[in-house]
Amino acid sequence: MTRKQPKAGNPRALIEAAVDAAPMLIALLDADDCVVLDNQEYKKLQADLGMAEPAPMLMTSIRAELDTGAAHVNGGRRGSGHVFLDREVRLDLPGGKAPRWFSCSGSRVREEDSAADSAFAGGGRDYLLLVAKEITGLRAQQEKARVAALQAVMADEDRVSALRESLSAATFRLEGPLNQMASVVGMLARRHGEHDAMSSALATAMAAGQQALVELREMIPDETREPSGAINVNELLRDVLDLTTSRMLAAGIGVTWKPQAVLPALQGHPNKLRGLFKALIDNAIEAMSGRGWRERELMVMTRTQAGGIEIVIEDSGPGIPPERQLKVFEPFYSTKREGGRGHGHLGTGLATAQQIAADHGGSVEIDPEKTTGCRVRVMLPVKRRS
Repeated sequence: MTRKQPKAGNPRALIEAAVDAAPMLIALLDADDCVVLDNQEYKKLQADLGMAEPAPMLMTSIRAELDTGAAHVNGGRRGSGHVFLDREVRLDLPGGKAPRWFSCSGSRVREEDSAADSAFAGGGRDYLLLVAKEITGLRAQQEKARVAALQAVMADEDRVSALRESLSAATFRLEGPLNQMASVVGMLARRHGEHDAMSSALATAMAAGQQALVELREMIPDETREPSGAINVNELLRDVLDLTTSRMLAAGIGVTWKPQAVLPALQGHPNKLRGLFKALIDNAIEAMSGRGWRERELMVMTRTQAGGIEIVIEDSGPGIPPERQLKVFEPFYSTKREGGRGHGHLGTGLATAQQIAADHGGSVEIDPEKTTGCRVRVMLPVKRRS
């Protein structure tokens, strides 16, 4: 088949008209990620997002997903060809806006210098042709189904976790009295001999209690094994916010969501980290749900910080007194047992959250400078020490 040449006119104008008429976003980027050519769909996205150039943000997300410093045209490779194909990218936007999804492909484009110039310049200029199609509507349907399935999985894990915490608390509380009984039996045996009736009765009771304690420990469910993988922290937090939406609406809690638009991926266990964030958000909801409490605002923020990712969860509840800010992370500690209001009501929830953070090389701490409400900071390193 013979390809027809365009009639007399301006070929460049024809190419630009064809690019403008394309039903997807098109942007040509130079080696510094500066946009040198775009089309009408790209300009529409600029206006919709209210930002100067969305393309560099898309490229940053793609590089983070590929876990490479240069999913671009640099690095000594020349010529044309695909750099990546059909990469799905999620953009998390500030101001409580819903995330946007794009399917992106990139091709290497090379502009050769003239023969006279190339002899001295050694080459030409490399560009990346970024083509993106918005798939937010499709992903919204998929996300709805995924969140429903995730809700069922998290509900099962919550039930297992609650059972584990209850049995652990029971064994913890039984150990104290049994240890006291062991001391009494030893004291009576030294005073009255091992065959004393009271000593024998207490020893029998203590042996039965120890056996019951062993059986109780055997009933504690094992921790769920979960493979490690690349994680987008914004996605996990968005999942937890979706899962807790009904509770927050019922309690009249307003949410401010401040994600850093592009975060580096980190290696970890997604369900474990969801559990960590859910425990902290559940505590914040509980703290603000007291009868008569009027200020009910939750703020969740993410940002890169010191080689890692910082997650801030802040509520407008009654806060935690300074003397309790360390105790709430102790296993089985509850402010409710002391007649207090606020955080720490889950018993082992905050202790478990701290352990999950530690397992990922991170930490959880309460900001002592927050005098009204409570601000919890979670730090997770992007690269964990071996």
